Amino acid sequence: MKTHFSKQGWKKVAVEKPNDKRILERVLFFRNLSRDEREVPVYVLADAWDGAEIRPAMKRFLAMTAGDANERFQIGAEPATTEVRAGGAAHLVAYVGHNGLMDFGLARPSSQSEGRAIGSSIVLACASKPYFLDHLEAADSHPLLLTTGLMAPEAYTLDAVIRRWVAHGTPEAVRKAAAEAYHRYQNCGLRAATNLFWSAP
Repeated sequence: MKTHFSKQGWKKVAVEKPNDKRILERVLFFRNLSRDEREVPVYVLADAWDGAEIRPAMKRFLAMTAGDANERFQIGAEPATTEVRAGGAAHLVAYVGHNGLMDFGLARPSSQSEGRAIGSSIVLACASKPYFLDHLEAADSHPLLLTTGLMAPEAYTLDAVIRRWVAHGTPEAVRKAAAEAYHRYQNCGLRAATNLFWSAP
C-alpha cells in the first residue's frame, strides 16, 4: 500500500495508530478523484495486522461489512479539520490478504443498523467468492469485487478498483479495471485476469 499508492499520486496523511497491539501499522492516503465531471476528496485507510492475528482481523472486516466497528476521527488543524469515516461507517471496505476462511470458519455477520446505507465490499484474496459471498450477503453488503481463483492480493488492483468505483463505474466496469490492472502487473493475459474477478450487479 505505502509504496504503490505513494507512487500513484496519493498523499500520505498523518494518522494515529490504533491502541491495538495486533495492528502493526496504520496509513491514511488522500487524493482528489474525478466523479461526474468534478473532483471529490477520497480517503483510503489501511491497517496492517499481525499475520498471527488473521482470525480477529477477518472478524473485524466482516463486522465492518455489516456496518459495525465504526470509526470517525478528525484530521488537520482547527478550523480546517476534516472528518474521516472508516470501518463500518465507510462507503467501501476491503480485505486484502490470505483467505483465512480456507483454514477456519467464522459466523456470518448480520446488519447492525436498520435503514443504514448499504456499503460495498472488496475481498482481494484467493477464491474469495465461494468463501465470502454468503457472509457479505448476510451483512447486506454489496460484493463489489471478489475473486474466483488463486491470485496475488496487491495494492495495484485495489487502487484501480477504487478509482473506477469513485468515478461511478458500474460493477462490470470495476471488474474490468481490476482485470486490466492485474494483467498489467502479472502479465497473465487479459482474459484470464477477467475470469479471475467477479462483481455482483
